[in-house]
Amino acid sequence: MDGKGEELPSGRVVVLEDTDHDGRMDKNMVFATTADRREAWVQDQLRAIP
Repeated sequence: MDGKGEELPSGRVVVLEDTDHDGRMDKNMVFATTADRREAWVQDQLRAIP
């Protein structure tokens, strides 16, 4: 791997919502676009993993 393109956004954090409670996603919202591949949800917060 040569590491080219590492600074480019590579992913999205998307919030999915089931508005009518049928078990299927009805609504989505892009919460963040990120280039950091080391992120995780920890206690309801998006955090970078060192």
